[in-house]
Amino acid sequence: MAADGAFCEVLDFSLQELANHLGGSVVAAGPGPLTVAGHCGTPHIVAAGAVDTVDVPARASASALLADRPAHSHNRLIASATSAPEPCQRIAHTTAERLARAQGPSCLQLPLRGVEQWDWPGEPLQDPEGLQAFVMPMRGGLDPRTRCIERDAHINDDAFCDAALQVFSAWVADGLVPLGAP
Repeated sequence: MAADGAFCEVLDFSLQELANHLGGSVVAAGPGPLTVAGHCGTPHIVAAGAVDTVDVPARASASALLADRPAHSHNRLIASATSAPEPCQRIAHTTAERLARAQGPSCLQLPLRGVEQWDWPGEPLQDPEGLQAFVMPMRGGLDPRTRCIERDAHINDDAFCDAALQVFSAWVADGLVPLGAP
């Protein structure tokens, strides 16, 4: 739908499909995440949601890259395993490359206290090392046309969502997001 110009703005708060694609998951949308809105010039706000996990079949053994990583079972079919730092860095570099190709406004929101439901302190997927492996390459690694805003919050905090919506509201006020029918 974004390729058809159906949206005036795209908010992508989960990069899980990109992490799954790069991590070899059976649950993936293919090579397209973070490409369509940018290619079409549609303004987009991206948040680094779920960049630290890869979905795996819950009843199968995990790949060698994920075998020793903490995991959380969503249900009897799907589990998520944390990525090691190197795959998190690869996801960061791919994110930066795709955002650099954007033909319209783009903004990356980086939550510094966690990126998914199971990485709160004390939760099974809390992985500060994996999160830093994503955050560090993003600092200074983005094309200057992509605005990067670090938030001292968890992605599921109201404050994080409110701050991201402030970017959207500012873009509307500045005329970067065209409201109304095309």
